[in-house]
Amino acid sequence: MTGQECVFREKNNDFFSFNDKDLSRLLRYSKRLAKKCDWAMDIHLPLSLFNNGQLSALEAITKYIKEEIGLGYREIALILNRDERTVWGAYHSSRKKMCDRFSSSQSKFYIPIEIFKDRSLSVLESLTRYLKEKLNLRYCQIASYLNRDDRTIWTVYNRAKKKRRANVENVLS
Repeated sequence: MTGQECVFREKNNDFFSFNDKDLSRLLRYSKRLAKKCDWAMDIHLPLSLFNNGQLSALEAITKYIKEEIGLGYREIALILNRDERTVWGAYHSSRKKMCDRFSSSQSKFYIPIEIFKDRSLSVLESLTRYLKEKLNLRYCQIASYLNRDDRTIWTVYNRAKKKRRANVENVLS
């Protein structure tokens, strides 16, 4: 038995009884999935993706990744650190609202997918925070890129700042 097999059995307290063939298949699958997710962390989403009045930010992300990149629900869930059922629901909701695929127009900015992994912030809060802090955009610019009102963007960004501040205080205490 390899070291990985021992760790796997130890973590699961031998709850699942696998024969060696099943266990090696499961380990190969998990390695393949991990490689796919490592590759997927380099995905950058076009900012124009979020500039539609029909879809929420999560719906737009799941629709884009599923249809344009071709990943499955499980992979999308792992990348976004969400439940697979949430991803499925967001995708199906997006299909009801927008049957067409996204247009392949160029975008001025591209957003790294890894910013959406933090579950302490909503998808829109993560996006707004990235645009404000990393790209140094003004509220009115962010609002026009996301097809939202300036006041909504201000509120979302300040809510994200408060959450981050609270998380830092919780870690320090």
